[in-house]
Parts: sequence; structure tokens; C-alpha cells
Amino acid sequence: MTDPIALLQRIDQDAADLDRLSKAIHEATDRLDAAENNWELVFDDMGSVLKEQMVEEGRKGDPAEHWITSHARKQYRPVWIEYRQAKRRVEKLDRQLRAKRSAINGRQSELGALRDELRAVTS
Repeated sequence: MTDPIALLQRIDQDAADLDRLSKAIHEATDRLDAAENNWELVFDDMGSVLKEQMVEEGRKGDPAEHWITSHARKQYRPVWIEYRQAKRRVEKLDRQLRAKRSAINGRQSELGALRDELRAVTS
């Protein structure tokens, strides 16, 4: 039989971890929002530059998105790196949050089973 006191302590620790992860993902999301905004600015700027080059060369149409992305990544490498790192951080924290929620749910189910078992024994 699982020790209910130890189980409750693990649930409390998981809840504290969940709180810490929730705060961390909030901060990481703010960082990602800023990084996305910066990336969109340089992406749009690069699109305008490439469009002007196309007009100067007598070509019609708009530059392809992959062409803009490729040039923007090269010219604005730090902005691209910040965006990628911020995105990976949010994804990592999201995976950790889901795992921690699953752990809490499992422990709460185990606690419920112990309660039911105790009721059956004392009835």
C-alpha cells in the first residue's frame, strides 16, 4: 500500500512545480511575442528590399516567401536566432507542463484509490 502522507507530499511538490512552470511559460511567451514581432519587422523589411531590387531589375511580381526568409535569416541572424530560441523555450516548457499535469492527475487518482480502499476496509 502506498503511503498517503508521501503521496500528498508529492502532490504538493508537483503543484509547486506546476506553479513555477506556469510562471516560466508566461515569461517565455512574452519573450516569444517580442521575438516574433522583431522577426516580422525584419521579414517585412527584407520583403520590401527584395521587391525594390526586382523592380530595378525590371521583374514583375512579389518575391517568394522562401526567398525573403532565406535572405532575412542571413542578414538578420541575431533576430532569427532569438526567435528560434524563444520558440523552442516555449515548446519545451509546454511539454514539461503537460507532463507535470499528467503526473498530478495520476497521483490524485492514486490518492482516490487509496481513499476508496480505506473506505472498503473500514466498512
